[in-house]
Amino acid sequence: MQDFDGSNHPTTRVLTLSGHLDALHTLRLEEFIEEAQQGTCRHVILNLANVATMDLGGVGNLFTWYHALHINQVRLSIVAPSPMVRNTMESLHLTELISIHSSISEAISHHHVSNSVSS
Repeated sequence: MQDFDGSNHPTTRVLTLSGHLDALHTLRLEEFIEEAQQGTCRHVILNLANVATMDLGGVGNLFTWYHALHINQVRLSIVAPSPMVRNTMESLHLTELISIHSSISEAISHHHVSNSVSS
């Protein structure tokens, strides 16, 4: 099960997850993503520091959320995945779509730098 810690920044929503990321435990996360899409949010950060494992259902959800957010010009970033989760994402080339950062502050800084360059 995930624990949700929705820290807010001006245009960034941070969600801290724990446990196992799979298809069955993501309904509240989907609601969070939908809320982020409808507000002024431009960046969703998923803090996976306490997520031990992620199965293919979790990977599928990340892929779906990336595309749903991307359509609305909202960036999705991952922070501090475990080696197993990171390896799963890399082996499935998910890291080509979703950036991985070592900290929340790094993810926020990277997003602001990317926005300045593209403006």
